[in-house]
Amino acid sequence: MMTSSLPQRRNAQVWTIDFIAGLLLFIVALFLGLQVILSMTATDTYSGLYRDGVHLSTTLLTPGYPEAWNITQVIVPGLVTVNTTNRIDPVKLQELDAMSYGRSKVLFRISHEYIYFFRNNTNVINITRCVHGYAFPVNPDCTPNLSTLQYKQLVRIDRLVIYNSTPVMMVIYTWE
Repeated sequence: MMTSSLPQRRNAQVWTIDFIAGLLLFIVALFLGLQVILSMTATDTYSGLYRDGVHLSTTLLTPGYPEAWNITQVIVPGLVTVNTTNRIDPVKLQELDAMSYGRSKVLFRISHEYIYFFRNNTNVINITRCVHGYAFPVNPDCTPNLSTLQYKQLVRIDRLVIYNSTPVMMVIYTWE
């Protein structure tokens, strides 16, 4: 028997270590790619918060239903004067302030906590009270003390409104 002294060649064969290293790199790249994609999409909670904030701001800037509503006869509360655009009616604001917070959430058809307040270009305006909605602590200058707020997610919506023939900003916060 004759034996060949030539070395054996292993062409086109996969080594186990090379295969495992390549598989691990592929899995890590796949995992990182999924993390990036998932972090770019909005969560359901944020979408709900944003939807509640937009719905609340839109509803507040209507006359409500019925248009001449009061605390005992209200289906949907709104703050603007009938036949005007974004002009806050102080009487409707007082009626809404007299309503319980829980009832207002039901009438607004929102599920998250909320506050809203009005501010001009320098500070918060005290119209019947500094902050409306959730019972919220305020600083001596009437600004809400947001540092006391405990939340997982927070949404802020600003809307331009008219109060006493002056443009002011209505700031709405919703949170979970």
